[in-house]
Amino acid sequence: MKEVFAGIFVFIVGIVLLWAGIFYVNKKNYKEPDDGMNYLLKLTPLPKIINYWLAKFLILLAGFLLVFSCIYGVIQNF
Repeated sequence: MKEVFAGIFVFIVGIVLLWAGIFYVNKKNYKEPDDGMNYLLKLTPLPKIINYWLAKFLILLAGFLLVFSCIYGVIQNF
């Protein structure tokens, strides 16, 4: 039963990361950053546009990995 709750939690976190990568990290928030976006834009000493694409890529990658690992775990357990 623990695996089911862990799978649901991983799936929800993956969906939230995909949402953040698609809708929160966008060009509008890049041009008018709030506190959270300022943190992402100062991720590395590289230019802001590279930090924008790096953060967007890493958030989307994490979301896809979590969703696919949840689906894989559910398939393996059944």
